[in-house]
Amino acid sequence: MLYDPLMSMTTRIATALATVGLLVSAALGQDYIDQANALYDDIRLEQRSDLVILPVIAKMDEPPRGVETVEKAALQPASSSAIWTQARAWAESEPQRRVLEALDEVTRETDYRFAMAFGLPYGVEALVDESDVGIDIVSADLHIDLDVGGTPLLAGADFRYFRGVRWLMCLAQVEATRLAADGDIEGALGVLADALFFARQIADRQFAEEMTLGIRLMNACLERMRDIVYTDLRGDRHLADNQDFLIEYLNLIAERTREGTEGYIGIERLRFPQANRLAAEQLAHHVLTDHGINQETFVPTMAALTSGNHPLMLFSQTPRWQNVADIPQGRLQDALELIERVHGDFESRWNLRDPHDQMMSQRFYIDLALSGGASQLFAPIIRVLEPLRPLLDLWQQVRLEAIGTRHALALAGYEYAFNQLAPAPTSVRPRWLVDVEPDPLNPQYLRSNPGLAYIIPGRHTNNPVHEINVVIEGYSNFQKRFRDDEFLLYSVGGDGANNMATEIQNTVEDVPGADYLIWPPVLSLLRENLQTSGQLR
Repeated sequence: MLYDPLMSMTTRIATALATVGLLVSAALGQDYIDQANALYDDIRLEQRSDLVILPVIAKMDEPPRGVETVEKAALQPASSSAIWTQARAWAESEPQRRVLEALDEVTRETDYRFAMAFGLPYGVEALVDESDVGIDIVSADLHIDLDVGGTPLLAGADFRYFRGVRWLMCLAQVEATRLAADGDIEGALGVLADALFFARQIADRQFAEEMTLGIRLMNACLERMRDIVYTDLRGDRHLADNQDFLIEYLNLIAERTREGTEGYIGIERLRFPQANRLAAEQLAHHVLTDHGINQETFVPTMAALTSGNHPLMLFSQTPRWQNVADIPQGRLQDALELIERVHGDFESRWNLRDPHDQMMSQRFYIDLALSGGASQLFAPIIRVLEPLRPLLDLWQQVRLEAIGTRHALALAGYEYAFNQLAPAPTSVRPRWLVDVEPDPLNPQYLRSNPGLAYIIPGRHTNNPVHEINVVIEGYSNFQKRFRDDEFLLYSVGGDGANNMATEIQNTVEDVPGADYLIWPPVLSLLRENLQTSGQLR
């Protein structure tokens, strides 16, 4: 700034202090980004799966209609329909084959201590500086952008790589269907194991939004594994010719292997993410001072955050935040203490590992804060922590899905081997499973380790025909009847009560009267119902 002799000393001092304040704020902001990226410092460059897989994902063709989401790709049967013809051709084309090869490469090491990990940094600068392929990843729009109105903020993280990860998972589902249709059940399960392990890498990320994606994709892979085996068991029974494969596969997806080592899947190793807390603290430092609102940054930052940097929305959001800026607000220290309490409440519940603990029924601190007079400024800051909320249920669900998948495949292995249903869940020991794992949703879980519920209609029920009602969000309810040629394996569900699998809702939330069905897979039953009703061809 040029010297102006007419400028008063007071004005010059005030301007200088403001400039210094902005420089300090910028430095502090970068420090928070550095802290977030430091969470991945233990990943060596040669271990970085993102540097291997994102460049090939960048060259993928977009999934065709009918398999453009993971759910649709899992449901789509191998048939003569135009949808399947296009999906199969897509999966067999060169760009997609390279993605599958890269997926196998980044998940080949199954010892988690030496396995590859997804270490994509937050922000463009860190990615471009650290790797030659960083520019390619940014050019393909598969990075994590932090720009909020020209300022890099963790609170505005735009996870652009999510699109590529979802495309990869669509591909894995279609490839599993293709291989299974050709009779290669081992190959289909192998692709799903690769996809599961890659999803596990995403679940290790430090933003709640990333962990949520990873766990949801893990759940999708685990259910699809059961679906592949269920379809084969009720059909051509290809795995009957290779029974040892299931034993090896169960060891591959075990929480603890037969050798006594921790398995790759490592549900118990999942750590509570820390990046949302850093994002909230960085935002608080950026828009607040020890005395209240930072008049230089508050309005443009909040307007950019709530508009997603879209110009038209930005125009409408600016007056809203200008009105808030005119209201007396709390201090920076107040915001930081609130962030600590909200984050601590979420993390304490995560560490309990017990959905039936009394603390889990108490109101979340974030809700108390928002309803208890938190200032209009504090609300958007602590809502940066809101994505942490669903992780509590998701962690319980993926644990149940993993336990359930291992037990369902073990029971299927028994049926392949002896051409009859296992008399009890414990019959799979020690050939298929070393030990029977408990139902994590059962209230007696920590005391008596009760296993998943197992019934054979007519043998464990008074009626030789057992009917269930299946409730799936986004679909019409449907009923399915079973006889004594099939078994049902299920969890007591979120209500903690064994309802004999008459009402099925696969959620860990407390739904009175509902159980969580593991086998037959709900995915298999849904596909069958949609095909029967003519909604899926």
